[in-house]
Amino acid sequence: MALATLLLICMASLLTSCKKAPQQWKEITRIETNTTANFYSILQKGNNIIVVGGKQFETAEMLLSHDGGSSWEHKTFSEAGKTMYDVCAAPNGTIYAMGYESKMLISKDSGYNWQFHQPGLWTTCKAVCYPQNETGFTVSDIAQRNSEIYSLDSNRQLQFKTAYSFGLNDIEITGQTGYAAGYGVVLKTTDGGNNWQYLDIKNDNFTAIDYKNKDNVWVCGSGGSIFHTTNGGNSWEKVRNGNALTKKSYQLRDIYFINDTEGWCVGDKGIIIRTTDGGNKWTEYESQTTEDLRCIYLLADGKLLVCGDNGTLLKLTRN
Repeated sequence: MALATLLLICMASLLTSCKKAPQQWKEITRIETNTTANFYSILQKGNNIIVVGGKQFETAEMLLSHDGGSSWEHKTFSEAGKTMYDVCAAPNGTIYAMGYESKMLISKDSGYNWQFHQPGLWTTCKAVCYPQNETGFTVSDIAQRNSEIYSLDSNRQLQFKTAYSFGLNDIEITGQTGYAAGYGVVLKTTDGGNNWQYLDIKNDNFTAIDYKNKDNVWVCGSGGSIFHTTNGGNSWEKVRNGNALTKKSYQLRDIYFINDTEGWCVGDKGIIIRTTDGGNKWTEYESQTTEDLRCIYLLADGKLLVCGDNGTLLKLTRN
């Protein structure tokens, strides 16, 4: 026991002595949002950028830019009055935001105007996707202990699909193939969301999916793990082990790969990490904040946009 303790102390000392300063950006801009709300999801359609969030039981809020991110407008929605957790677009361009008590905000004009809608059930919807113009999907979560997958019909009413005894955090479907990620599991559908199968991946609370195509998928977890599949989930490579004693502890909330080799993750306490070799090595980057970061998104101009807690919105220019 004494020897094991000594080894742990030595390892901790080694890690501390080898700690490197975060890498720098070419430019980092903190955008003034005039709110203390938390923001969870980002979407760009043309020059229009939508960032959604709010205060859980109090407000539904958005940050909107109609000029590619040069200027921003802060909006609140009294009819919704609860946090919006996710935003997505259907193939026809209709934009959907969804969140607490399954409340929805819908825009058919790239985010200039929004219509409130209350589906038939009241549940906490953590993610939404619309693979078809008239059919969407959402996942609910209750304290990471229970969850459901619902479809949204042409009247935007929730139709129950299946229930689970664990939380779900994200869902992505393109065509007939899709993935859902949650507490200790990743699920897959090959029939457009009607049925879901368990994949052989575990040991983290999987918080986000980066869906490149039906075979190439990345997931990250709140325990700091990062997994990758290139064969549709038949096998997974753990490119970062969040439980490794020799690695820094991260709580990761979102993952985004620009191409096969360069990718980014963001997470709690302002963490931003980057890989340039397909996930084998990850390097910390400066964020100038200790707020929890929830989403990272590549803008059309090549810059990265990051949102998070307490009104955090960062625009990052890569070297």
